[in-house]
Amino acid sequence: MSPRSTLSLLSMMCAAQVGGYTGYVALPFTTGVLIDELGMDPAAAGLLGSLELGAMALTVLTMAPRVARLSLGRVALTGAAITIVAQGFAAFATDFLQFALLRVVAGFGEGLLASITGPLLATAATPERMSAMVAMVGALIYAVMLALVPVALTAAGRSGAFLALAGFVVLLVPWLARVPREPLGVRKDGEAPSRFPARAPVFCLLAGGVLIGISEAGVWSLDQRFASRVGMSEQELGLVLGLAGILSLAGAGLVAWLGTRLGRTGPLAVAVISLGVSHYVTVTAASSQVLIASLCVESFVIFMLLPLVYGTAVALDSVGRVATAFGGAMLVGRALGPGLAGGLLERFSYEVLAVAVLSLAAVALMAFAFAARRASASP
Repeated sequence: MSPRSTLSLLSMMCAAQVGGYTGYVALPFTTGVLIDELGMDPAAAGLLGSLELGAMALTVLTMAPRVARLSLGRVALTGAAITIVAQGFAAFATDFLQFALLRVVAGFGEGLLASITGPLLATAATPERMSAMVAMVGALIYAVMLALVPVALTAAGRSGAFLALAGFVVLLVPWLARVPREPLGVRKDGEAPSRFPARAPVFCLLAGGVLIGISEAGVWSLDQRFASRVGMSEQELGLVLGLAGILSLAGAGLVAWLGTRLGRTGPLAVAVISLGVSHYVTVTAASSQVLIASLCVESFVIFMLLPLVYGTAVALDSVGRVATAFGGAMLVGRALGPGLAGGLLERFSYEVLAVAVLSLAAVALMAFAFAARRASASP
């Protein structure tokens, strides 16, 4: 792949990825503002996040078997338009039902954006490295967003926060407009792709995605609560998350440099174990210093883990459907995560939540290891 085509693919994938996950990345602040400004309890605010991510997950999973045959350009622009409108109207919503409807609509638009990344990734010469580069550029963009959303929140409350999210997606439209209109899922021999590969390694990969999604989103959506517990303000949390996002470049950069030289199974195991431990420490942190350190480790590890898993997904299916489905599986977990984590925290304790996320990582480790071994053995 030439430098020009690599850069073009990178820009399109980054626009789709960032646009699709803008609402998810902002969850700590949107969850916090619903609790603080509208008086919602953590479970109710978490449920709204779950509705958005659930709609996004359903959209991605519905698109996964079909996306290789669709016009990705039309899908991208439609998703952007829906997301912008939903986030804009959310700035003026005043009750739970209005927010619930708008979060579902936003999730649908975000799901359309996220669904095109799999087929685009499958066109890369080295999917692990391309996914890592997308993660690196995305981390920089997310770092800026995480630093600016609290500013908008302070200036105009929840209206400012949701308008800022809509504005971020507007800025991505010029790159989304460059996504090819023709279907990308045709094999090099000119034949159409076969049916979705329903095999044991694929199901293990998707199951691992659900489990990691639950853990990641459950902890992520409550970061503002963890910060408040150790005396950190929203502005301080925003700066820390922005810093963690920048440090996560090292995780993605490591994968971009290594590729598959060390295989897939070993690096995946290290990443999953590290993620589980860092989640445990985040939930149980008793000081701001410990919380800051664990948040930085989380960012490093998740940006190391995901390129490795997406590369494994492309190894299992060369037209990107499994990669798209893995994104949907992660979203299923992310949809369940905020509600489950909020419910555990409300009914039990921080310690129970910490043990739960560590247990999820242990099971995900076994699922990913099986899929990675089978992918490495594939011709």
